[in-house]
Amino acid sequence: MAAPTAWFRSHEGVAVEFRQGTAKADDGRGGGEVCGGAYLVAAFLNDAARADDLLVGRKAVELGAGAGFAGLAAAALGCVEVVLTDEFVELAQENADLNAAVLDAAVRCETLRCGEPVPEALARGTDVVIGAEVTVNVEALVASIAALLPPRSDDDGDDDRRAIFFMDCDANGELRSSGEFVSLLGAHGFAILERHVYTLREVPEMQAALNADGEPKFGYLNDSDKGVVAVIGRATSGGNDEDDAEAYERLRKEGNAYLKAKKLEMALAKYLEAVPKASSPVHALNNAAEALLRLERPLEAADYAGRVLQFDGDNRKALYRRAKGGLRHFEYLLSRADYAEAHTEAAAVDGYIPLLSGAIFDLEHLLELAADDGGATGQEELAAAKRYLKVCMAGAAARDQVPDADASTKANPSLKGGGGADDDVYYTFAASVATSPAHFDAAADPQLHAARNDELLQVVGLNQSGVSQAQMEAYLTEQLHAALCGVSGGG
Repeated sequence: MAAPTAWFRSHEGVAVEFRQGTAKADDGRGGGEVCGGAYLVAAFLNDAARADDLLVGRKAVELGAGAGFAGLAAAALGCVEVVLTDEFVELAQENADLNAAVLDAAVRCETLRCGEPVPEALARGTDVVIGAEVTVNVEALVASIAALLPPRSDDDGDDDRRAIFFMDCDANGELRSSGEFVSLLGAHGFAILERHVYTLREVPEMQAALNADGEPKFGYLNDSDKGVVAVIGRATSGGNDEDDAEAYERLRKEGNAYLKAKKLEMALAKYLEAVPKASSPVHALNNAAEALLRLERPLEAADYAGRVLQFDGDNRKALYRRAKGGLRHFEYLLSRADYAEAHTEAAAVDGYIPLLSGAIFDLEHLLELAADDGGATGQEELAAAKRYLKVCMAGAAARDQVPDADASTKANPSLKGGGGADDDVYYTFAASVATSPAHFDAAADPQLHAARNDELLQVVGLNQSGVSQAQMEAYLTEQLHAALCGVSGGG
């Protein structure tokens, strides 16, 4: 039997020891090594006042328990019942047995994967849900939290049940968790109530941590390595009589205050919590897009701005933010060395023609709306989008002109995964027309101009009843001619 290589000592002196595995399913036991997040959650809870508030006399469930470190630490800190759950529970059970003599809590293990139905007996009486580096999609994770902490029928607004989780963050302590996590929490009536930022190398439990081979585990950490412990609970309103409209305004204003203070993740959390409170949450969605842009998550920003445009197609801020998100993502891909190495120049860029055409469409619409009041926002981005688009079009055309027998063609595989180069560029431009018909048509490439226009029209959905093929071809050619002139001028 392996010797213990991990330890936890509570503020009252209760010592717990752990055996570690070398892999998730080491010898069928599961669990692996104690992760950094588990050390941090245990360190957060190892405070007399905090343990008394959150753990003493309560039932706790640990999700993704692994070796059971955080859950057994909770047992040492005063929980009366602890359930360690994971897909594999053999190592957690081994550690529970190892410490049975020193723990007063009733500890047991149950097999449970996040997102699977939670047995009623497991959820009954649960006060605290704990997790550290739970490797599962966020939808499944939030579903498990919601199932373990369901709404109470007698809820008087004083629900003190909590979920306590380690969350990854950047060097400034800003959460790297996706907006989807915060949004899903809000949809289930939860919110992040507290978040505590730690410099990982300064946490004593992590300084002393060893790996499964008994060697220092976290010697590589530096001052920029941070971690967050988030305390999640049922969202509370400003007052028992607060209606959805009042809650929406309160949350939106709280988000604005956080945004102004550059606390971007907290701002995003408030905006997303506000969204389900209104039938047309334009301001909350728009500000969420801005927060995501500042967090350097451009595609998510573009998505939220697009949701604004579903309510208000002429919203200037949303048009600008959706276009800016698309451009920033494109620029990010071009800057990545690993991306450049994995793709040839043409293959790397021509797949983004629809993204760029959409950005041009948004920016031109924005400038049209702003023409009357002299607004110039978006001019610089529009010029950049046109330059990038010109490169993409040239790349697609150049690749299409390489003979099939040439080795260079093999280095530029079809985006369709096996079709010829003609088909590849053909459908790339077809997608562009579908995205923004005011900017592209079959004449985008001289070779496409002579291609199967009838098929192209079917692909882009313009062969409506009562419209002749000649009329449709004329429409596409006219629109593209104007677009190509614009591209040349903008480049």
